[in-house]
Amino acid sequence: MSPLNRRGLPVVLLAALLTACPSSDPVSDPANPDAISAAATSKAIIFDGTIPAPDGRVIGITVYQPALAADEAAPLVLHGHGFGLARARNFEGGNPLGNFLSADVTGDAATAAWNAGYYVISFDQRGFGQSSGPVTVMDPDVDGRNISAIIDWAETTLPHLARSGGDPLVGAVGLSYGGGFQLIGSSVDARFDAIVPTATWNDLRYSLAPAGVPKTIWLDILFVGAAPAAFQFVPFVYTAYLQATLGTVSAETLAQFERRSLASFCAGNRADGRGAPAVDAFFVQGSNDVLFNFNEAADNLACLRANALRWSDRRAAAYRGDSRRRRASREPAERPAAANPAEHPGRSGPRGGEPGAGRRAEPAGQRSGLHRGFHRAAAGHRQPAAL
Repeated sequence: MSPLNRRGLPVVLLAALLTACPSSDPVSDPANPDAISAAATSKAIIFDGTIPAPDGRVIGITVYQPALAADEAAPLVLHGHGFGLARARNFEGGNPLGNFLSADVTGDAATAAWNAGYYVISFDQRGFGQSSGPVTVMDPDVDGRNISAIIDWAETTLPHLARSGGDPLVGAVGLSYGGGFQLIGSSVDARFDAIVPTATWNDLRYSLAPAGVPKTIWLDILFVGAAPAAFQFVPFVYTAYLQATLGTVSAETLAQFERRSLASFCAGNRADGRGAPAVDAFFVQGSNDVLFNFNEAADNLACLRANALRWSDRRAAAYRGDSRRRRASREPAERPAAANPAEHPGRSGPRGGEPGAGRRAEPAGQRSGLHRGFHRAAAGHRQPAAL
């Protein structure tokens, strides 16, 4: 995956997040957030530690509180890190190691959200940082429940948390693995209102073993690269790596990849009955990314559009160029031509055959309902700072 420009893209990410229209509660009115009663607060890190996970493990979180007037409400932005990294424990700190572990453009986006008057919780994905337990590669029944536990904690702990119709207003940012948590989390928990998955996957079968052929170099990077940090994985990951090394990935392993992908929620045939989330989304993807290519974002976009509520918004943008000069596209991204269906096992038809495929994203000026957006529910007395 290619690095992203750290100056231009945060504006695009935050613009999408802060203007997205809440969709998890069809009776809520984002222009009229619920009244709250809470004392004024100052901008500060108010918690840096662990909270209980549903399975008895712990989740490492850092909570950034914005400066808020008395009785002023603020939505929550969840920030997730990439594979093998850790949460941002001090956006304004000078710790070189900490800065490296959270150094991607979505950390800049989360910082901008905090500065603009939003709560931000940066957390350690399961198996990384202070979050205990083996890495499951985004198992909905494990990582999904952890993500829900963070929102539960926020609901009971943050007195200024904005709500509409009793539903907390929750957004998310994160790159790669940090994009995966948004797709799995919003599929498991309907409290997500807006997500900005960056350079992430739609279907891990396609990402890691297209047409059944393993991308061994990436599996080496992800698996062997984790060895020095002594990360522990659930058993299927070791099995998958061994199979990939031998050149053949079993149907059982591919099924494990599938259930950890938004594609399985979109297909509507999951054993747990879960379907695609009704959440606003802005997908950012690299047009020359060789792990999670633009097809992944195009399929994610098509899936969520097919499940959209009438006032919801879904968009995608591509970035291109070499690693020394990245620019985020401010224009809507055109979906690439559908690929050969034989290259994508497990699909019922050509990649891109889902409802909504091939349609151009709405121009930025045509924001049907976005003007009632996420940022308007941020506070009863003032808007968050303009970006």
